[in-house]
Amino acid sequence: MAELQDINEAAAACFCILNENQLAAQQEATKANTELKLFQFQLDSAQEVKKTRTALKEVEKQRDKRKLLLRGQERRRGGINKRG
Repeated sequence: MAELQDINEAAAACFCILNENQLAAQQEATKANTELKLFQFQLDSAQEVKKTRTALKEVEKQRDKRKLLLRGQERRRGGINKRG
């Protein structure tokens, strides 16, 4: 009888250890998922910033081209007005 009680106590202790380990694993998984979501958000934000910067550079290039065209047109007009 005492032997069965010892076995039961050992099994209960093992069960407690397994239960604690499972709880710890679940907590670690939850933490890892939270961190993953944070990293994904940061990645998405960085990609959005990169897209915005690329778009801004393109707009700036277009602006600079237009400025050059306008300067060229103004110079031609100025030259025509001076000749006439």
